[in-house]
Amino acid sequence: MENKNLNIAFYITHPSHVYLWMSIAKRIKSHHIYFISKPKDNLLDILNSFNVDYKIIGRHHNSLAMKVFYILKQLFYLGSFLKKQKIDLCIGMYSFDLAISSKFTKSKCLIVYSDNKHRWKGNKVEELFCNFFADFISCPKGDQKLNKRADFCFNGVVPLIYLHPEYFKPKFQALKKYNITIPYVIIKEKLGSSLHDKLSSKKLNIEKIINEISKYVNSIILIAPKQYYHPIVRSISGSADIHDLLYFSDLFIGDSGIMAFESSILGVPTIRYSDMIINIENDLAEYGIIENYTDIDQLLLRTKQILTDNKYKQISKNKSIKYIKSTGDTQNCILKGIFMIISFLEKDYS
Repeated sequence: MENKNLNIAFYITHPSHVYLWMSIAKRIKSHHIYFISKPKDNLLDILNSFNVDYKIIGRHHNSLAMKVFYILKQLFYLGSFLKKQKIDLCIGMYSFDLAISSKFTKSKCLIVYSDNKHRWKGNKVEELFCNFFADFISCPKGDQKLNKRADFCFNGVVPLIYLHPEYFKPKFQALKKYNITIPYVIIKEKLGSSLHDKLSSKKLNIEKIINEISKYVNSIILIAPKQYYHPIVRSISGSADIHDLLYFSDLFIGDSGIMAFESSILGVPTIRYSDMIINIENDLAEYGIIENYTDIDQLLLRTKQILTDNKYKQISKNKSIKYIKSTGDTQNCILKGIFMIISFLEKDYS
């Protein structure tokens, strides 16, 4: 008897998940692929650039009260979609609503964690739901006790799944598209719509940073909720070219964790401004490919040191290469785990 072609749905709840799940989905052959998305921040702008069909589920709200109010609606909408499309396997990144919804349908659910300690121990409500309701769990390799619950683990940080040099080929044309000249810096100010953003007390002083670093660069790319007017500043939001722009930049400064991790593994000197450090960030710091500051003056001092050191950019590239060699092919690693689950489901349905 031939194996069944499965209906597989990827749940996108963050802009970085677009790149993550697109890179995985294109390597899953012969199965029917669906994309589900929340209309959060600039997520839909990035998703539209891939020219794929997707289903918007629910709404995104900034206030905690509205988030709680719409959780039940979100569960209903997700469950309805999974049931209507007869989804065999749904996959999401730390998505407790997906894990719960799948239990009320015939769908199996894979939850992927981005860190091997943070969001994993089960001491938060979301984690308890994910760990309890999900059929399969995956996380980066780490503490053996933590990995016992996981059905499979992978090496490295999640952005390596789509930014590994085997798969990501930077395009220099992106600089011309946005009228960017080297040297340039990218500044990312988080949008502040997520709950963990609201819990952080550290806020970037964008104007102060721009005024300081404009002495050393030709261009500044700003990704922020509002625009800041300066002759060399280019405001960009929701661009599918962001990783090309990151790769050729001389420095990344931001309070966004995901983009800081993306920048560091691309070999760009990376400075993060945050008082919320997660375990996987410590791994990157050990290789010297990311630095974290909680004092704006210290951050600016370090920024000046990096931008006035002609050799530092290449040093960062070399450190990144060393880190990537230590992790291996992260995309193949997580794909192997997903194919294992698919094989299990195919046999179950045969």
